[in-house]
Amino acid sequence: AVVSTQSTGEKAVATKQVALEQEKLAILTARLEERNALLRDKEEDLECRVAENTARIRARCKEELRDRESKLHAKESQVEEEREEVQRVRTENDGLRTQLNTLQREHADTMDK
Repeated sequence: AVVSTQSTGEKAVATKQVALEQEKLAILTARLEERNALLRDKEEDLECRVAENTARIRARCKEELRDRESKLHAKESQVEEEREEVQRVRTENDGLRTQLNTLQREHADTMDK
C-alpha cells in the first residue's frame, strides 16, 4: 500500500494556511466594498453639486439674458424715438424750405417790377 506523502501535520498546516488566505481575502473584500460605498457616496455628492451649480449658472444666464433683452428693448425704443424726431425735423425743414423758396420767388418778383 502506498502511503500519502503528506503527513497529518502537513495537511493541518496547509488547511490553516488556506483558512488564513480565505480570511485575508474576506477582509480585503470587505475593505473593497467599503471603499466602493465611499466612492459611490462621493460620486452622488459630486453629481448633486454639479446639478446645483448647473441650475445656478442657468438661472444667472437667464437673468443676464433678461437684463440684456430689457436694455436692448430700451435702446430700440430710444432709436425709434430718435427716428421719429429726425422725421419730424425733416418735415419741418421741408416746410421751411418751401416757405423760403416762396419768399425768394416773391422777392424776385418784387425786384423785377
